[in-house]
Amino acid sequence: MRQSLLLLLIFVSHFSFAQPIEPENYKKYSGACLSSTQFYTSGTYVFKAKASNTTGTIFSAYLTDFEVNKSEDYLKHIELGFELVSQNTHSIKCVAVLNGRKYHIQDFVLGFDASADYHTYKIVQQKNAIMWLVDGKLIWSLAPEKAVQLLKPMRLFVNFRPAVSHCDSADGWGCIRKAILPAHAFIKQFKYTKNQEVLPSLNFKFNTFSKNKIKDGFSTLNAKLWEFATIDLIKGNKPLYKSQNNIFGKNGLKMQVNRD
Repeated sequence: MRQSLLLLLIFVSHFSFAQPIEPENYKKYSGACLSSTQFYTSGTYVFKAKASNTTGTIFSAYLTDFEVNKSEDYLKHIELGFELVSQNTHSIKCVAVLNGRKYHIQDFVLGFDASADYHTYKIVQQKNAIMWLVDGKLIWSLAPEKAVQLLKPMRLFVNFRPAVSHCDSADGWGCIRKAILPAHAFIKQFKYTKNQEVLPSLNFKFNTFSKNKIKDGFSTLNAKLWEFATIDLIKGNKPLYKSQNNIFGKNGLKMQVNRD
């Protein structure tokens, strides 16, 4: 009898505390998301950011062709970016998705705590390589045969969100339901330099930035560069994004995850 009760307790505990956050539960939380007003062609993207160490949150910056692809299967889109996950702020996840295959989405050791201070995260996108650098140090790169397939005009997103997660499971995302909120991540500079070698497709019908260089310090919303986003197009990211969770100031942008 005692053993049966113990097994029942373990089952109930697992069911109650280790379940994924389903869409209806996401209504309890809100995050922050900015979307570029136009599409970017290949170039160099630089972000000066500070991650959050609040369990169950993720700061990410990425490019995607999701709107152009128009596929019902979200894994057929192209995605290029990085993630800083609160559960392990001593590492970075480099992300490169091409036509349903995740070429990379695993941790690289940083050697510092990304939530303790600002660091510079750079993606260099060229036809002969795509490189991820942190504070000038090369973290990872894609070979030319893969890199050239990612040279499409893509929209840029920056977001701070609760993780899609099983609480305390081996995936390492953490559980937002255990977090003390609000949580914050910070970005105080974004720079983009266009790669002049690659031009958008002649039949590309979406607007691309015409400037060769772009810089933003996030003291206020630059409506020429950004707009508030309520969704970030990636099917697996389900939280509600609210414009008021983007707090602009003289020290840059403070992005917030909160319980509503």
